[in-house]
Amino acid sequence: MIQLLQKFKASKMEKDLKQELKKLQEEYDQLQAKHNKLNSRLYAILRMNDRTMKTFFNKSLKADVLSKRFYKILKQGDKQSKHWLVENDKKDELIIQQSKLAMMGEMIENITHQMKQPLSLITTASTAMELKKEMNKLSDEEFELFTKKILDATKYLNDTISNFRNFFHQNKKIQKIFVHNVIEKSKQLLETKLKGKNIQIIYLPSKELYLYGLENDLIQITTNLLSNSIDALENIDENKRLIIIQAFETDEMLQLEFQDSGGGIPQEHLNNIFTLYFTTKSQEKGSGVGLHMCKTIIENNFHGNIHVSNKYFIYDDYKYYGANFVLNFKKQ
Repeated sequence: MIQLLQKFKASKMEKDLKQELKKLQEEYDQLQAKHNKLNSRLYAILRMNDRTMKTFFNKSLKADVLSKRFYKILKQGDKQSKHWLVENDKKDELIIQQSKLAMMGEMIENITHQMKQPLSLITTASTAMELKKEMNKLSDEEFELFTKKILDATKYLNDTISNFRNFFHQNKKIQKIFVHNVIEKSKQLLETKLKGKNIQIIYLPSKELYLYGLENDLIQITTNLLSNSIDALENIDENKRLIIIQAFETDEMLQLEFQDSGGGIPQEHLNNIFTLYFTTKSQEKGSGVGLHMCKTIIENNFHGNIHVSNKYFIYDDYKYYGANFVLNFKKQ
């Protein structure tokens, strides 16, 4: 009888163990299926990012060739070709396009630097996942965390490419332009140029202001003015590098004021600062097109005007001195 009872208990224990093993196998299969699904998503993301990067860099190489060709033409151009540009009926449009080309080389350098960090993050996260998987130490929580980091980095890359692509896109649609958005987009375009220079850019609107026109035109103006101020601030004490942008409005006009602490423009150059091909910078940094382009766009596309002067100003109880650009736009 005792032997029968022992046999029964052993049989029951074996049955319980088999059921427990079956349950564990089912749970393992579910986790494996979830892991395979996440793994498929990851590789799909990496493949998509690889295609995006190849397309972008191919376009960047073409843009770089065009930029170098433009500078070569500009340096070799004689007085007759410059005179033709001024007298030609379509000179304003040509000058605006030349200004974009002149900025393109700098922008390509900016975007190249901006992409290094997210690309490094993607490489690090994917390598870490691969190593942990090989050692059977990759938990679901870690896998989801690494996947999120890769997704965030991919989104940043996509947004960066979109910002630069939109800047050079020929959009002719009149739209409502919010000044704050334009300032932020200009700062993003100049992110690498600003990096490590301890420059404060302060936007002080009285309220959320807007006007109607082509957003890319206004971005080109603000980007050019900010870029000039950044160049001027490079030789200023790091603790005194400041750019203040103020916005005001009346019933019909919107006014933007760009003030920096860069020491100002030499007095003898103030009357020529908007003249085509006039520049106080070296050939490597300036073509003399940017400020003339700003004036042309404001007058022709926004029916406004632009003025420049040097002035003192006080911020946080400290006195600064620099160039002051006042831009007036017709709101509609």
